[in-house]
Amino acid sequence: MSNYFGILHIRLRLAEIARAIQGVTAGMMMAVAQAIVVGAFPPSERGRALGINATSIAVGLATGPTLGGFIAAYLG
Repeated sequence: MSNYFGILHIRLRLAEIARAIQGVTAGMMMAVAQAIVVGAFPPSERGRALGINATSIAVGLATGPTLGGFIAAYLG
């Protein structure tokens, strides 16, 4: 919902509020993802599962902007 407010903002204040909501919810998503992983795996496999989760996030953050740049450059 905050994405729509961010896109359709008419006033600067509404855009700022939308970005704040996006930041809070993005932070909650990280915590919820870890909680789901902890709940889904037995204690003996939790370390590996959390490591895979953290690695996938890091790979996505590292490759996302580069991939997005290539896609934007080649597809317009």
